[in-house]
Formats: sequence, structure tokens, C-alpha cells
Amino acid sequence: MKQQQHPTDKRQATIENVAEVVAEHFSISVEDVFRKSRKPIYVIPRNMTILVLTVWHGFSQPDLAKRLGYKHSSSIHYAVKSITSLIESDPVLLTLLKSVLTELKRQKKSN
Repeated sequence: MKQQQHPTDKRQATIENVAEVVAEHFSISVEDVFRKSRKPIYVIPRNMTILVLTVWHGFSQPDLAKRLGYKHSSSIHYAVKSITSLIESDPVLLTLLKSVLTELKRQKKSN
């Protein structure tokens, strides 16, 4: 008998999967993606992970804030706003984002 996966488990698996792909593209660990540091080496991948989760995977800002341990969903809103403006002004980040999305689509097709 196949055990059903709880929807919450699927959502957590999605967060971890996106973080793994982003971490790989930025050559950091998954733990570094969620590190509370304000250094750009961690902030940019973390914000990109948040962007992908909210825009392409449909996480609500309050739900994602709760899952990632933020006090307010305004932190998620700020992360999305911040990374969006960086991506618009930096073609390298745009290329990285496209690469992350391509990898996630590839993984989805193979599952």
C-alpha cells in the first residue's frame, strides 16, 4: 500500500528543492541559502529562492514567511521587490534566474 504524502510535506519538499537548485547555481550550501546573514553572497540566493517560490510556485507571502521563520510577511515582500529590481538591472542575475527555472522545469518533467 502506497502511503499518501501530506500536502504540507509536498510544500516543504518544494521549498527544499528550489533552495537546492538555487544553492547549486550560486555554489553555496542549502544551509547558506537560509542563513540569516545580510551578506550579499547569502541574501541574493535567498531572495531568488523566495522569488521562485512566490511567483512560480504560488506560495503566499504569509505562508512562506511562516515556513521560513520570519516574523512578518513584509520580509517576503521586501525580498521579492529587492531581487526583482536587481534582476532588472543585472543581466547576469537574469541569466541565473532563467537557468534555475530551466533546471526546475527539467526536474519536474523527469518526475
